[in-house]
Amino acid sequence: MTRREELQEAYEDAMFALLMDYVAESEGKKALEENRALQKDPDAEVPQEVRRACLKEINRAFRKKSARSVGCITMKVINKVALVALLGTLLFSTAFAVSPEFRVGTLNMLIDTINGGVSFQISAQPVSERTKLKDLYPSYIPGEYVLTDEGEFTDSYWVYYQNKQGDRLEIRLSPSGRFDMEGVELEFIQVCGLQAYVIDQTGLVGDDHGTVKVIVMNEAEGYILSVSSLPHSNTAPAPIDRDSIIKIAESIFD
Repeated sequence: MTRREELQEAYEDAMFALLMDYVAESEGKKALEENRALQKDPDAEVPQEVRRACLKEINRAFRKKSARSVGCITMKVINKVALVALLGTLLFSTAFAVSPEFRVGTLNMLIDTINGGVSFQISAQPVSERTKLKDLYPSYIPGEYVLTDEGEFTDSYWVYYQNKQGDRLEIRLSPSGRFDMEGVELEFIQVCGLQAYVIDQTGLVGDDHGTVKVIVMNEAEGYILSVSSLPHSNTAPAPIDRDSIIKIAESIFD
């Protein structure tokens, strides 16, 4: 690639970033206006079937992203413009469609199709004033994990465990959180009657291999509980599987 081509690509990337910023700002204003209108509508609720359909559409977008070929510079610009249009529709409309509760202004869920992550945020009173959880210590942990750290800061609380190999089990509670989901689909489940999601990367090859997470939403009490298993090496077998991480999360509520 020549110097001129490198400068041209840098220019295109900068233009794309500015365009994304404009889309986020303008679409965000529209989303807030629609949200205020929905707050006044007691019948504004999305059926469970629609929620699942939205998640499938999000997952299809991820698969298309992984399969996309960049090609020449001109095609790259076209792809970026198309992606902006997709994000403007997908990010903000999905935030309303995925969760009925968000339609009354409590849960915000955004899928980042560029960086492969999902963000959750609950607008409520401080967690410490609402949660009925006695603590974050699970009654079930497979393997020889020992407590290595625990603490709190403002509205965030955490409990960390580790075994002899260096595998980590991290439990966090806060009003918001962002979680990597590169290469996998977001799986909807329920944990103790609460809305929850599983991000299972145990079968991946690369940096995220062996990682599995459960994210539990409690909108009534204003918190997001995450339970994450992180292996000591991205080539070692996953220390905790999908079913076990769900069982750990459930045992916190015992």
